[in-house]
Amino acid sequence: MAIDIGDKVLFEIRATDFMKEIIITKDDIEKIVRALVKLDDKIESITNKLNEIDTENKTEIKKIPVLESQNKSLSNDKQRLEGEKEELSENLRNEKSQNDQLKSDKTALTQQIDNLKGVNTELNSQNEALTSKLTDEKRKNDKLNKDINTDLFNLYKQLPADFRQNFSYIKADTQMKFIITSGDKTTLINLYEHIKNEAKNGKDISQLSEFFDELFEIQRDIYGLERIEASSEFDESNHTDLGGKSRGKIEKTIFKGFKDGKKPYKSIVKIGE
Repeated sequence: MAIDIGDKVLFEIRATDFMKEIIITKDDIEKIVRALVKLDDKIESITNKLNEIDTENKTEIKKIPVLESQNKSLSNDKQRLEGEKEELSENLRNEKSQNDQLKSDKTALTQQIDNLKGVNTELNSQNEALTSKLTDEKRKNDKLNKDINTDLFNLYKQLPADFRQNFSYIKADTQMKFIITSGDKTTLINLYEHIKNEAKNGKDISQLSEFFDELFEIQRDIYGLERIEASSEFDESNHTDLGGKSRGKIEKTIFKGFKDGKKPYKSIVKIGE
């Protein structure tokens, strides 16, 4: 209960077993009222703020399913990206393994190439040697084909018939056969032996000697042959006397011999009395 007593107010507070009187001035009451008003304003402001917060909370609560969905999607994306990362890592490991294998293969191929280069160099060297030999043989063959001409073939056909029939080293069915068989060094050597025997038997060897001289000039450069030069002094290593003598002055050279390297095919000579 409140009693107005001028500029003050008496408040009486009662309870079952308690009673107390409080006197408060009107100014204090006004202050209290003003404080209560301010308190109400603050309460209202706080209430409004709480309402705003509640509204915001409700709004955020509504976002939770969306956020959960987004979180789930992001989680799925994370798992997918991790799977892709693992796949890329596996691919990278495979590519590295393949790259290492390719490097190894490249090294092996490089070694093979180097080996083939060595083989190729050796083959080129052998080829050059063979080419040089072939060129030399071709040159000899060309010289042989050039030098053994129609004149020599015709000269051969003028030789005695019995010689042409019995001397089997030369085939003259055709000029080509003549070129091939007469160009052999064995033919020249056997022709020499035939002429030497004919001379020892006292037969005329002039035609055979002329043919031999022409054939020798063709074979000289091809086989590296050398004619034994005429001499007045008998040399047993280079001369054979028709009469069987072993020394003396040479009166006449019947048939000039030749040398094949160090091997002599002696000249047939006549030693004077």
